[in-house]
Amino acid sequence: STLVDIVGTNLLGGGNYTAAVTLVGLAVDQIVVGSSNTLVQVRAAAGGNGTGDVVVVADTGATTTLVNGFRYLSAAAVRS
Repeated sequence: STLVDIVGTNLLGGGNYTAAVTLVGLAVDQIVVGSSNTLVQVRAAAGGNGTGDVVVVADTGATTTLVNGFRYLSAAAVRS
């Protein structure tokens, strides 16, 4: 899986930790760093497709959304 850094301000919206993150509508595999108000690091779920929102949900239910903030790329094709 791929590590993804989400950087911003007030990501926790007054909460203490990140409760959930979705990228293009898919829940991430793991929240690696989730107690910072300015950085959330996650492991992206495999198999996503296209461009969509980044949604960070704090333990208080506060939600921060970046519209069309993430894009899954197609796997590279190797030719010989």
